[in-house]
Amino acid sequence: MKKLLITALLFSGVGFAKESTQTNSLDYQTLIKEKKYKQAFKKLTEEADKNDLAKVVFIDYNMQCISYYADYKTHMRDFIGNKDKVNMCRALSSIYPHKSGYINGVAGMYNSALKYTKMLENSSNKKLLQVAYFDHGNLLSIKTTNYFVHKQIKVDYEQAIENYKKALELNAIKDITNNSALRLAYLYANGLGTLQDASSAEKYYNIAINNGSIVAKCALGELYIKEKKISKAKEILKEGYKEGAKVCGKIWKQYNLGM
Repeated sequence: MKKLLITALLFSGVGFAKESTQTNSLDYQTLIKEKKYKQAFKKLTEEADKNDLAKVVFIDYNMQCISYYADYKTHMRDFIGNKDKVNMCRALSSIYPHKSGYINGVAGMYNSALKYTKMLENSSNKKLLQVAYFDHGNLLSIKTTNYFVHKQIKVDYEQAIENYKKALELNAIKDITNNSALRLAYLYANGLGTLQDASSAEKYYNIAINNGSIVAKCALGELYIKEKKISKAKEILKEGYKEGAKVCGKIWKQYNLGM
């Protein structure tokens, strides 16, 4: 199962106050390892009502499963090849009241994640606050190819932009700062929630690059290609590839940039 980025950051010594519920927190982790997902999520729900770190973990699981159901191709691929994820998301869906079908639990996941995100936005902890704004932006900009999921969530790119900007300004956790800049660049490049604006997209990609993101070089290279700035695209893609970002090479091949 893919490790959740924000959860990993929060539990890797980024300076949060210690919680008094460590023993209980280990309980749900053990249950997840034992694949007792429904019990684990019920336990985690209880913990999320008591402390902020559990809120973050629970938001991450909800968002992972919303994204799983929202992307039809991912849904079908995982249904065939990743039974653990299928069972995990079904179990999470089942703890929310709904009439029929696991997919109907998406509304419960979305509303629960949104509730805890808004609660975290009242935090005085700068790192938690940045996570909250970033998560809120993600919730408002979920890409969905599933009509039934689309009906149950609220997509608001304009508000997502505002939340990503707040997360970027806080600059408390490096990876989240970079991801906020990348999300902003993507939204501006594609005209989602704003007029299409390549110069603003370039600005945010460069913020991520200057903050150490190699992947941002690949994304900026693709933007340059679309803007017909081929020499600049080649230069930045070469840099990214030499620094270890293989996706830069894939973009190079995709657009047939030659030798």
